[in-house]
Amino acid sequence: MTNASDLLASESLLFTVLGVIFSVWYPEISKALETVVPEHLEDADAQRLTVKDAFLLKTLPLAAADIVVALLFLPDTVSIVVEAIQDLAASGIHAVADYDAVRAALLAVTLLAAILAAYLVYLALALNTLRRKLRMK
Repeated sequence: MTNASDLLASESLLFTVLGVIFSVWYPEISKALETVVPEHLEDADAQRLTVKDAFLLKTLPLAAADIVVALLFLPDTVSIVVEAIQDLAASGIHAVADYDAVRAALLAVTLLAAILAAYLVYLALALNTLRRKLRMK
């Protein structure tokens, strides 16, 4: 495994970039999710475009990028968890002496990246459902 400090720095940088993009794009995504499906779909051109853009140009690419970041660091994170469990099983409460804040932070950032990825997938699914409702039959 690569040095945990290097992994943490790399993942934190990537997660920060994704977080900034998410915070900039979220108002548009949120607005698109508030779209009301009109009774007459012929009148929904503007709504269709808003939802399509939020889905295809924002939510979907951001979800894909965040999933890649979470998966990229998952093997190292799993290693950290396995080693911690083995240390705890072997040393009991004395395993606390082996605590490494950097490795714990790597675990936390990976978990946060996975949570954001799951939320973005949820948003993408919601927008796609809305897109389908706005399609003319």
